[in-house]
Amino acid sequence: MRAKFIHELTEKVVAIEKKLNKELEITLLKGREHQEQKDQLSKQLSAFGRQNMDADKAMALLSQSLEITKAKLRSAQDKIMLLTDENRFILQEKAVIQGQFKQLQASLCL
Repeated sequence: MRAKFIHELTEKVVAIEKKLNKELEITLLKGREHQEQKDQLSKQLSAFGRQNMDADKAMALLSQSLEITKAKLRSAQDKIMLLTDENRFILQEKAVIQGQFKQLQASLCL
């Protein structure tokens, strides 16, 4: 009777060990899967970090280019204003000269 009891306990222990070993295998497998996912996410995060740095650099260059373009635009606008003023002055001088020419013509015809 005692041998039967020991045999039953041994079978239960063996069954529990098998069950625990199976759970251990599953847990280790899940642990490896999680580690792989973690490694993959870490690589993605690193790639996103590099992309972010590249985007920051590109944005800085574009911002600098924008400021240069704005400065050139202001310079061109100033030059346009200057040329417009010069043109207005030249048109006034032309009108004066034309008026003087008409007076001269009129005085020569008399």
